[in-house]
Amino acid sequence: MKPLSTPPRRERHYACIHPETYKYFFDRRDVGEVWRRLARAYGAPRTNQGFGVIEIQHERLILRATVGGNPLTVIRTRRCTPADVRALHELLEFDEFDEFDEFDEFDERDGSTQRA
Repeated sequence: MKPLSTPPRRERHYACIHPETYKYFFDRRDVGEVWRRLARAYGAPRTNQGFGVIEIQHERLILRATVGGNPLTVIRTRRCTPADVRALHELLEFDEFDEFDEFDEFDERDGSTQRA
């Protein structure tokens, strides 16, 4: 796997209904490599031309970006565990963690989260 030229940075995305949604920002030279890695790990991306969105829907993560591929929005599904987040971070060469990386369950009915 080709190393990324610059480590990504991450921001929590408060506008999303899911409380554990983050945006990962990559150097533009790395965007193609990032999406190749995501496709190998989580399946082929689908492009919705009408909305200008690229998306991979996996049982544990929803990975989404505008057609340019950057930033990457990561939405954790209720099946997502801390191990899934660690695997994603390894794939993205991201090594910063915070208290939100410990959540492992999200209840879409009431918006609550449960710690591992």
